[in-house]
Amino acid sequence: MNTLQSAIHHIEFWVSDLEESISF
Repeated sequence: MNTLQSAIHHIEFWVSDLEESISF
């Protein structure tokens, strides 16, 4: 498991969740 890939995937998930929270 690549640590960098895991971090990027986590950030993408966090960003999508953040955008969903902002878009109201």
